Amino acid sequence: MGKTDVAIPKRKSLAGKCGIPFEKDREYGEPVFERRENPIPIALEFPNGRRLRMGSAVGYDEYGREIFGNLCRHWTMRPNDAGTESSDLWEGFGRWFVRKEAAARKSPIRAMEQCR
Repeated sequence: MGKTDVAIPKRKSLAGKCGIPFEKDREYGEPVFERRENPIPIALEFPNGRRLRMGSAVGYDEYGREIFGNLCRHWTMRPNDAGTESSDLWEGFGRWFVRKEAAARKSPIRAMEQCR
């Protein structure tokens, strides 16, 4: 039996679904890794020079599929500082991002419950 090539249509972005921020609500940063084998960065560095330190990962979810071209990974991060709230870290298409602070204040993340 011969191998047949089947065209897999690319799916649209999942932005706005499952708690994934819309493009306008994202702030992209360059990841800083402690060790290359660790898939989660210890910090994100932003173009304006700001550096956001990550704490411990307390949750992980994947949305979409790599074969469809819309895979988005989500980590819930707990900062190392006591008394601060957990934050969300996202990676899609090799780019790392967080929700812009202004966008996070406007609406709490409730959309993730729709995907479970």
